[in-house]
Amino acid sequence: MKGIDIASFEENLDFSKANTDICFIKATEGLTYTNPYLNQQYEQAKLHGMKIGLYHYIRANDPTAECDHFLNAIKNLKSDCLYGIDAEQTNGGIEDKGMSARVRTFADHLISNGKPPVLYTGLDYYNNEILSCCKDIPLWVAAYRSTRPDIKSVGWQYSEAGNIGGITVDLNIFDDGILLSKGVVNVSNCNVAVLQVQEICNLLKVTGKNGVTLLEDGVEGIRTIEATARLKFILNNILK
Repeated sequence: MKGIDIASFEENLDFSKANTDICFIKATEGLTYTNPYLNQQYEQAKLHGMKIGLYHYIRANDPTAECDHFLNAIKNLKSDCLYGIDAEQTNGGIEDKGMSARVRTFADHLISNGKPPVLYTGLDYYNNEILSCCKDIPLWVAAYRSTRPDIKSVGWQYSEAGNIGGITVDLNIFDDGILLSKGVVNVSNCNVAVLQVQEICNLLKVTGKNGVTLLEDGVEGIRTIEATARLKFILNNILK
């Protein structure tokens, strides 16, 4: 699924020109900041048929208090996606100390409030700064390159230089794992044979290259094709 992520900088974005499936909106930062255009951007994205994601930019404060600030700001907004924790190197690395512990506490507080998290961060930062205590949180990785990083993730931000009607936006590819609800199978598009293969792959924990469980919808997408190829390889080796 194609996606964009936006903040207050994109206040004049023409959503009718976005042509995207998902819109992640920055809701809050730190203990006090709330995006002044949050509700406006939310309504516009919904109006143009996009699935909504909401995220918080984490700083060096009490992470539980930061999470409560985030939860309060979005309490009247319905998200279709996992709730984003934006963890980035800032202030020359001053805030890196303790970042993993803060992310872990923030994520656990989200979970305790019934809101499953996703961690957004850069590939190098994830590999070098984010500790193992956070590696079970679904990853939305930023890596500005032509091919997706070979790392388990539910989203890939591949560009920060997208252009929508003259407004610069970040561009992403999201997998179904970013969604809170995988939805109901669309019977008109469902190929029963493909659905059965998806069920078998998930039962045997065979995934596509992104390492995420397949959506059981009977549609032969790229991840199903990848997982099917892996399944065939495994079976061929077993049957030799």
